[in-house]
Amino acid sequence: MFAAIKLIYPIMATSNNNQNQMTYEKAIALRESGKPLSKKQIWEITDLGYDYYYGKRGKVKRDPEKGVELFTIAAERGDAVAQFDLGLAYDDGVGVEEIDWDKAAYWYERAAKGGNTSAMFNLALLLGKGLIDLESKEKRDRELDKRLAVYWLRKVAKRGDTNAISLLGECFFDGDGVRRNRPLGFKMMQQAAEQGYGPAQYDLSLRYHYGDYVEKDFDKEFFWLQKAVENGCSMAYNDLGVCYSLGRGTQIDHDKAFALYKKAIRCTYMDEEAANNLAICYENGEGVEPDPREALRWYRRAKRWGKEGLEEEIERMKRAVKEM
Repeated sequence: MFAAIKLIYPIMATSNNNQNQMTYEKAIALRESGKPLSKKQIWEITDLGYDYYYGKRGKVKRDPEKGVELFTIAAERGDAVAQFDLGLAYDDGVGVEEIDWDKAAYWYERAAKGGNTSAMFNLALLLGKGLIDLESKEKRDRELDKRLAVYWLRKVAKRGDTNAISLLGECFFDGDGVRRNRPLGFKMMQQAAEQGYGPAQYDLSLRYHYGDYVEKDFDKEFFWLQKAVENGCSMAYNDLGVCYSLGRGTQIDHDKAFALYKKAIRCTYMDEEAANNLAICYENGEGVEPDPREALRWYRRAKRWGKEGLEEEIERMKRAVKEM
């Protein structure tokens, strides 16, 4: 479950009414002086770090390395937002030498203990994927610590975060880091889905498609896929297209199916299933004029992206192209 998802919150800056008088040179001088900093000075340094790191507010030229340096000053002095931002920098490998999940987890943990919800969530993801080691100096591939991941997910879920509610529901449903409780897991996933969280809606569609815990119900599968697409869940585009192609839970509509396959390709990296479905559309003229060349191109792309067993389709399209 944890390996299949990486939801990283955006960098956040503290609010200071944009009246920040702090400069990079002043922040460095304050650090070098060794004097204690006021809370206001620390907040200003965090804000300035955001400006340099993300470059969105137009105050200074974007410089992620300076942003990290400023985050470090504020983080070492206990600012939870700067600690989260610094964790995110190491998590993404931006503004630092390389991705370092040990350091990311260290700073996420400090921010989480300071009450930062986003840090709690990201720390849970790292722990659940087993990419870090908080207890030794070894750098990666520690055994998973899913129980601790669930601990932090619980804290975030209690604050009403639908990401965490959905993910915690999956943990209970699968017995992942916690004693298995499918009724509770399904209830939590449904709660997140009803609150408009796209990935949870997609997850529910899969339960109804496969009859996993609930009876198979293609009408409900289609309903939740529609909701997931409406809420921008890229994983749902291809599956909803299949429903329209096959008339599963709805009327057959090849035009809508074709459009959804195209959208899946645009939104999901190397989606071999959507590529294969596009090839079928071009081969059979479903939602688009028949085009063997385009069908061959998409079959080849689907194979390159990992779809198996397409040799016959590719050879068939090669022959069709030669006959044109």
